[in-house]
Amino acid sequence: MCQQNVIGKTFKGKVGIRQLVGINSNMIRTMRVILSRPGMSIAKCAILVGGPDWPTSVLCGIMGLDLIPILIGTLPVALLIAPTTLSGVFVYMSGAPHYKDWASTLSTVCISATGMAQSGSMVVAAFYLEEAMTKEKEAIDAIPIDKEVEEADERAKVSNAKFVECTKFSVLPGYMR
Repeated sequence: MCQQNVIGKTFKGKVGIRQLVGINSNMIRTMRVILSRPGMSIAKCAILVGGPDWPTSVLCGIMGLDLIPILIGTLPVALLIAPTTLSGVFVYMSGAPHYKDWASTLSTVCISATGMAQSGSMVVAAFYLEEAMTKEKEAIDAIPIDKEVEEADERAKVSNAKFVECTKFSVLPGYMR
């Protein structure tokens, strides 16, 4: 909620925020197409749950999406939170002598379930992103490139190239090596 409303909605006019989100990248442009669809869908939930957290939340604010539907769309995250929480509980309990055997086993099971849930959510999000990239290419291409961000990206690229050149080991003074 804070990322969407405080950062995204409040600072959507700031080039640096849009640049950090990667507003001109193919992935974010595809996410914009999916998130702008009316109603709630599996694809939208997959992006909200399995997509990268910070850029997705801030993007929702930049796009001016309503908070309540976005929060409802993130409810399936409970499928990720539950095994993670249980992992912690059973790891803690495995330290107690009278719970050690079964709690240790359950902690391993829950940690495995956590890994599968995390990976699964990312795979489902990637699936729907890839599907939208191929099926809705025209809609993605119709999203205009943010010129201010494009210029800032070019300046950053030049600055990074200069930094790399200036910090090569061969050009550093002896005392810095």
